Amino acid sequence: NAPGLFWCQPSAYHKGHHPDDELGPWGNLRHVKRVILIAQMLSVAHEFSALETDCLYSAMIINDICKHGLNGEFQKIQTKTHADLIIKFIEPYISYIDEPSSKLIGRIAQSHMGRWGTVQPESDLELIGHYSDLLASRPQVGLLAKLIGEN
Repeated sequence: NAPGLFWCQPSAYHKGHHPDDELGPWGNLRHVKRVILIAQMLSVAHEFSALETDCLYSAMIINDICKHGLNGEFQKIQTKTHADLIIKFIEPYISYIDEPSSKLIGRIAQSHMGRWGTVQPESDLELIGHYSDLLASRPQVGLLAKLIGEN
């Protein structure tokens, strides 16, 4: 139910903001896969509950889902506001998830931009969400992906 053509859109349009292979078609899908992989690696050192881990991974799947607006209405990536739209995006699905989990998912996803966003990460889960996205956005991660045999 991602808005517009989210999965097949580029993850960024400017060289240097993301690895080169995320600048073209299906870039968002590649980026999300990398964010999840890095979140898995970073969360190993913590003793999060299964529920917290599920919330982290869920948040990382949707952290950029509103880059092109709530309904995919924008051609240009909404750099400053996309994280704030996530709460509106998940509202229709909250009835399927218990309230504490949906709030945690929303909070982790909203704080994924760190100092560049409007919601700052406070908990370890939120910090791992932020660092996972930050590390996955580095151009060098394309080399990492090749080394681990990412498809």
